[in-house]
Amino acid sequence: MENFLSINQKKKVKKLTRKKYRRIYNRFVAEGIKVVFEALKSSWDIEFVCISDEVKHKEEIEKIIELADKRGVQVLYSTSRDFKYMSETETPEGILAVCKICDYKGMGKGKLPLIYLDRIGDPGNLGTIIRTAAWFGIDFVATSPETVDMFNPKVVRSSMGAFFRMRFRQNVRFEEIYREFSGLNPAVLISDVRGNDLRSVKLEDENFIVIFGSESHGINRELFKYASQRITIPGCGASDSLNVGVACGIVLYELWEKMTGVE
Repeated sequence: MENFLSINQKKKVKKLTRKKYRRIYNRFVAEGIKVVFEALKSSWDIEFVCISDEVKHKEEIEKIIELADKRGVQVLYSTSRDFKYMSETETPEGILAVCKICDYKGMGKGKLPLIYLDRIGDPGNLGTIIRTAAWFGIDFVATSPETVDMFNPKVVRSSMGAFFRMRFRQNVRFEEIYREFSGLNPAVLISDVRGNDLRSVKLEDENFIVIFGSESHGINRELFKYASQRITIPGCGASDSLNVGVACGIVLYELWEKMTGVE
């Protein structure tokens, strides 16, 4: 027998698009086939999965239902109209999960290398950076108090499931992060248009932190006192800056080559 989402549950999911209610309920929404699948494979606590009745017979959805059953996660259904009401996307994939937040500030002890994000305002960029970091084997991201909420639905969705494999801390000043790892004497690389050519960077080991800032504000000048090296991506075009998600991908690829010796 199929259980349908209640009116109160539908309203709750809709409220979780706002940070205020994510804090009140200690819940966030993970939407999309790939994202929900990764959530169920992870150790995150999931309150329920909701599926639009128009997609419930798709093969990939049926696999997710099986996985939810194995984990003992409740599966609820909704009409396509109700699902579109809850979804933030123009063409929803018809599946979402409501996940529990253990600690709003973050989870677990991190390890080097790590990425620190200063005042990143676009949730799509933050999700892309999380996805890119995971691709290059970096599983710890920390964000400044002025950076967009890590539990924003667009962040989770645009990470394409990498969110659930990432350790993070948010709303934390860089000096706290640096103090935590100071015993390892980490190299601090700051991405800055006035920095040295990225290709000239020297890395002795994986004990480093990379700082990226917003395209509109750049990096807080107070952070430059921590810099071991200021790095930039050489280019020849007319644009004065790169999208921060794109820049992160280029920088991490170059650093990955240096760490692994791959060319």
